[in-house]
Amino acid sequence: MTSVAPPRSNPGRPELFRQLVECSQDPILTKTADGRITFRNAAAEQLYGYRADQAVGRRIGLIIPAHLQAEESDLLKRVAAGELVEHYETQRLARSGRLMDVEVSLWPIRRPDGTVGAACSVMRDITVRKLAEARTDELAVVGESSQDAILIKTLTGQITFWNTAAERLFGYRAGQAVGRHVELVIPSGLKAEEAGLLRRIAAGERIEHYETRRLTRDGRLLDIDVTLWPIRDRSGTITGACSTMRDVTCRKRAQQELAELRHLSLALRLTGEAERIPGTDAAARYLPCTQGRGVGGDWYDLIDLGAGRTGIIIGDVMGRGLEAAVVMGQLRSAARALALHGAKPRELMATLDTFTRGLPEQFVTCLYAEADPGKGEVTVCSAGHLPALQVAPDGAVEPLEVPTGAPLGVGGVAHQQVCLPLRAGTTLALYTDGLVETRTATSTPASPP
Repeated sequence: MTSVAPPRSNPGRPELFRQLVECSQDPILTKTADGRITFRNAAAEQLYGYRADQAVGRRIGLIIPAHLQAEESDLLKRVAAGELVEHYETQRLARSGRLMDVEVSLWPIRRPDGTVGAACSVMRDITVRKLAEARTDELAVVGESSQDAILIKTLTGQITFWNTAAERLFGYRAGQAVGRHVELVIPSGLKAEEAGLLRRIAAGERIEHYETRRLTRDGRLLDIDVTLWPIRDRSGTITGACSTMRDVTCRKRAQQELAELRHLSLALRLTGEAERIPGTDAAARYLPCTQGRGVGGDWYDLIDLGAGRTGIIIGDVMGRGLEAAVVMGQLRSAARALALHGAKPRELMATLDTFTRGLPEQFVTCLYAEADPGKGEVTVCSAGHLPALQVAPDGAVEPLEVPTGAPLGVGGVAHQQVCLPLRAGTTLALYTDGLVETRTATSTPASPP
């Protein structure tokens, strides 16, 4: 049985949000319901060219082309009504005047009373992809302005285009790369992998965010995030591939170092006694694994939402060891930040589902409940997790009638939220599969609120 309480005060709400988004390679900004920018991350500065002091406090129209101002107003109205807008393709304007095709996802940020007070936007520059799909001669012109390394190659691997960012990344000038085989930057052990990627492109597949390694002119080995699209001639025949590449070496190294640190910090933090939230009686039992690295992917949290409300979350990342612990740590921090920003259970689960799709492949289940004793109700949403139990004041035990839903990261499957009565004196019991996977084991029930 698991449930744990955080500190009573919540001094770090803005900082939790910043930590969550500043590490993102996608531009992220928040804006008020009337379109005033309140936050932007480093990636947004790089994409649009505006520093924080030049953007924060100004209206979103700063980066909206004149002919799309009405469209932006409509998007804000949809978000204000509580709608989640995903993968919306439109255009945005950089400070330099460059018009970009972008993919935008927006979701509402709610106040503690549940009303929508702001919106969060995640954007991705898809200009190169749109031009490649349209087979226009403008691709080379736009490619030179891109911050990502871009090269075009034939289906046999011959390089036909090499932008300035590729020159900076790999150390070869365009005149030294164009006309040569792409194996110029492929480590010897990955040449078969590259041939496989070209075969997939020839079959019409688009490959996004494929992580591999590439070799620079001076012999350095880089971790690279690669996205590839087929290039077609006017008859529709695939003639080559366009590749955009981003160096993620520093990120990968930081993730490795962070994993080692989290191995200790998570184990120490998660095995401690549960703290108390005023008006809530809580108890928890956490048993770390006794083999291997001694840390796994189970997590739990108790969150003071204010106004007498309590957020209860429990999750399970399949597996043990540092990889599961890192994924668990990211999800726990993201869930806490979303809950403190007023996300309702269904919205929190939808955002975690999107977030999980960008993490290493994992099987993740989660359940989030928002208990409001004042109203005598609990709102619950589950993503494939084991059913929560309720123990009535007379000792009767029965499962909460909550749709199980799909695990996190599956995508495309909406999670259902239900509101159930919560009698005074009822105990809610949440747990992970470690409690039930061994039939011969017994456990003493804990008492979360």
